[in-house]
Amino acid sequence: MKVLIVYDSQTGNTGLMAEAVAQGVRDSDIEVV
Repeated sequence: MKVLIVYDSQTGNTGLMAEAVAQGVRDSDIEVV
């Protein structure tokens, strides 16, 4: 399974949350693209 995470961030906070979500997905052995 693959997961695509798309985000837009002006201040960087959303980017930090997207990276946290991506890491959680990777920890579940799912590919993040």
